[in-house]
Amino acid sequence: MFAFDVSRSMDVQDSTPAGEKSRLKHAADIARAMIAASQGIRFGAAIGKGQSLLAVPLTYDVETIRVFLESLSTSIIAGKGGTNLERLLDAASQGFQNTLPTKRCMLVFSDGESWSGSLSAALDRLDAAEITVVAVGMGTEAGGPVPQESGEPPPISYRREAALRNIAERTGGLYVDPNREDAPKVLEQYFIALSHQTGIKGYKIEEQARWRIFMLIGLASFGLAKILEKRMRGRG
Repeated sequence: MFAFDVSRSMDVQDSTPAGEKSRLKHAADIARAMIAASQGIRFGAAIGKGQSLLAVPLTYDVETIRVFLESLSTSIIAGKGGTNLERLLDAASQGFQNTLPTKRCMLVFSDGESWSGSLSAALDRLDAAEITVVAVGMGTEAGGPVPQESGEPPPISYRREAALRNIAERTGGLYVDPNREDAPKVLEQYFIALSHQTGIKGYKIEEQARWRIFMLIGLASFGLAKILEKRMRGRG
């Protein structure tokens, strides 16, 4: 299960040596590479800022995931503010089906910055559900400016590695710095090993209608916009 931080800081372009891609675009590229390298694994995706949702349920239809990755952006969910990692982890964990005896792994893409919520409580729930987390720390410790729509000076966003390492260690997973040259190989080998453990016989692989993804995204954005509107009115 992919879990994408889609807060504004993920637009910072410090995730590749030449700075030609944002943290989020780099994360999507890594996800595509994992799909290509892994056979016999169902994939799904969750996204989160202050609010989070399960965007794509687990499926063997990798084309559905690829279409979703093409549409991934920080504007896919309405609202501002940092990421609530507790809600993102919970949303992603809801995609796993208790009825199937599969290996459960969550691949979290985040810079770890400005997170809120009770991360410890979320990790306790992941541990109880036997979900392992691979945390991929997007960005760099040197950081970079967050793009702004206004003419205000952009704030500098830094990768917060400690929080992401904690998530991986608490769930028996691993932390990966995607800027290292061997990072793609490490992830590829991990997922190949996972695919050998995860195959389930007797289940039919079915394609899902891709329009459901865009309907879900549209409804989620509309719903979150209404929530924010009500909160603003309540404060007024």
